[in-house]
Amino acid sequence: MTGIDLVRGTKASHPEVVKMILTGFADHDVVMDALNEGLVFRFFEKPWNQGIIVEDVNKAFDMLVAYRRRKAQLLEMRANLERGVESVNELLAHLTLQQDDLGLGIAQELQELLGNH
Repeated sequence: MTGIDLVRGTKASHPEVVKMILTGFADHDVVMDALNEGLVFRFFEKPWNQGIIVEDVNKAFDMLVAYRRRKAQLLEMRANLERGVESVNELLAHLTLQQDDLGLGIAQELQELLGNH
């Protein structure tokens, strides 16, 4: 199993993880495919520059924080939407009962009017 295979296998189960690969040997076609598929955030080949790695780890951390913030916002929006749908359903049920009561009242009045003639 290669690092790319590992990353590909974890993408579905852990989409929030920002993936980086450190390697001593890289097939540039494989690297380009992985980057183009969005499988990895960064590839580093030996010898690597520690300053660049630290900078990119910080960028990855910022991406993760932003991802989690967006996910929390989406969950909150979904909860608000579900509460709104629940309120609309309750209102619809109430209006349906009122409509039924109104229809029953009209039917009774018609029966009374027709019964009196």
